[in-house]
Amino acid sequence: MDSNYILRLEMGKMICNKMRTCHSLITVLGMTALVLLMLVSISGTEPFAYITNYDDTASIIDISNGAVTATLPAGFDPFVIFNRLVATTNN
Repeated sequence: MDSNYILRLEMGKMICNKMRTCHSLITVLGMTALVLLMLVSISGTEPFAYITNYDDTASIIDISNGAVTATLPAGFDPFVIFNRLVATTNN
């Protein structure tokens, strides 16, 4: 039996082989890289919201002050929810 695939118990502790340790290290490095990419993408985003309107337009809103910065034509019925996120502000 190859020693790289042995998992044994020694005095109540689980002793892992070097293959499992290598796999764990790769997993941790991959997760760390993913988190760093997410943080970079979040910090680089502009504070804008894109809202569809009933008059076939879409408004770009600066969420830091709530002002509409632009209104763009969006075609017929632009009521698609992007990325499963919906925002509303009730007065």
